[in-house]
Amino acid sequence: MALYNDVKLVSVDDGQPITRKDFLKLKKEDEDLKEENEILKAAAMILGKK
Repeated sequence: MALYNDVKLVSVDDGQPITRKDFLKLKKEDEDLKEENEILKAAAMILGKK
């Protein structure tokens, strides 16, 4: 069953199908980038005050 979940296709906005595994990888990458962006914003605020 796990193998089936890894190859199941999901639709995306541009119409190109991707596997669930790839979708989850992209979702994780997006979450990581958002977190890094928040850290950079905080650092910019701290450095901007000096």
